[in-house]
Amino acid sequence: MGTPHIALAQINAQVDRWLSHSQTFIGNQPDSALYYVQLALEAAQEADYAVGIAQSRHYLGKVLTNQGAFSQAISNYFEAIEAYQALNDQAGQAEVYNALGDLYYYSQRMDEAMEQHLQALRIYRTNNLPKGEALTLGYIGHFYEKQADYEKALQYQKQALKIYEQLQDPAGLSTINGNLGSIYEDLEKLERARSYFLLALEYNLQTNNEQERIIHLNNIGDTYRKEGNIEKGIEYTLQSFQLAQKLDQKYRMESALNDLAESYALAGQFQVAYNYLAQAYEIYSELYNQANAFQLNRLKTLHDLAEQQKAIELLERENRLAHFTQTGIAIGLAMILLIAGILLSRQRLKNRKNRELFETQQKLIQIELQNAQLSEQKLKQELEINSQQLTNHALHIIQKNKMLKEMKTKLNHLRQNNKTIDRQVSALIGRIDENFNFDKDWEEFQQIFERVHPEFYQQLHDKFPDLTAAEIRLCALLRLHLDSKDIAAILGISQDSLRVSRYRLRKRLDMEKGTNLTTFIMNI
Repeated sequence: MGTPHIALAQINAQVDRWLSHSQTFIGNQPDSALYYVQLALEAAQEADYAVGIAQSRHYLGKVLTNQGAFSQAISNYFEAIEAYQALNDQAGQAEVYNALGDLYYYSQRMDEAMEQHLQALRIYRTNNLPKGEALTLGYIGHFYEKQADYEKALQYQKQALKIYEQLQDPAGLSTINGNLGSIYEDLEKLERARSYFLLALEYNLQTNNEQERIIHLNNIGDTYRKEGNIEKGIEYTLQSFQLAQKLDQKYRMESALNDLAESYALAGQFQVAYNYLAQAYEIYSELYNQANAFQLNRLKTLHDLAEQQKAIELLERENRLAHFTQTGIAIGLAMILLIAGILLSRQRLKNRKNRELFETQQKLIQIELQNAQLSEQKLKQELEINSQQLTNHALHIIQKNKMLKEMKTKLNHLRQNNKTIDRQVSALIGRIDENFNFDKDWEEFQQIFERVHPEFYQQLHDKFPDLTAAEIRLCALLRLHLDSKDIAAILGISQDSLRVSRYRLRKRLDMEKGTNLTTFIMNI
């Protein structure tokens, strides 16, 4: 009698192991993280393992958030909340609300982000869960910091700090002291900011969180450099870089190398500054190429899924056609029998047969209607996914070009201050200028754009066949309703140059005076 229970326990344990693997890989191997969490969810559903289902939905939301698949992430988060509610797991619900808050914040949905964090805070306080309460207060404080409301940011962070002090929780104290340091750094109170960063580092050394330690070390180096203590700043920034290198945290490595380049440039050691900046650029290029490859793989996966869905829908249509054919034959036979019945039976039988036929037809109509609704939902979901991908790709190009522009500015500064490295700097600037030529980026962007707006390019060509490639690019970016700053970043030009391009485009489109260009493009 005990064997089924043993087998079920083994399945549940395997689900827990897969979820643990997923959490391990979520930061550096997103494909593996997704693979393990999907295995866990499938096994948990098959075994009816309620806790496993809730946690799998929760972790799947995290994985999808990290991959930029926000609509799917939100769907899984809400299913996780329902599963946790069925288990009466208050802490689980609150944790998901905080995760939703983070996602909404990243998506620029500020009101919804704050609503989720406040919901989590209510749950933690109602159920007397101080650690969760402190965590959420930290989230809310960070939210206000990013809105530049430093008074409220300090208020919430200090509430969190007080709770962590009562709990004597070094991990929480490390995080909150780091948050407070960040606020004071924004306020340019560097000495006070550094005192909090040093406290954060002290508490961090009592934990195993080396990734957070990288951030604290780099922040301390920043405050020293901004105060003019270049030697001390380099000492901490170099420690941050070495730890990032040990953990293979390339984003942190690239950030530390940029800071080292700036420090050595301020110290007048331009050759050393150049070397660090060149290393930073190499890592940035590697990260950018990896991000592009990952984006393309995700798009390919979505495309493959869409093709599979089309094949399934085609098969379903064929099956329905066959079903309708059989139904038609059956109805034909029924009509023959009905006519015979009219001749051989009473009128009452005729009415009953007609009623049955009508009910059958009504059921068929309802089935068709349901199928049409499902198809519409699938199309909407696919469009939402593609729209999110389009936004993500545009933001990715903006981020790349902003970084390249910052590097170019720094290099020009180095070249002006030290003529001996002029040739090396000029070569690196040339490489950066080559990266502003984003034909490959545009090709990928255009593919996603055409999925979301399939008729835009054709209609634009039909109405204005003489537009240049550059003018077509500008029209596409205006169609996305991006602001001028972001469009200039994507095109790798100044905002003054963009104003000239917009003026020339208005003339090419023969627009009436007073007509808004963006509105005009949106209506094509």
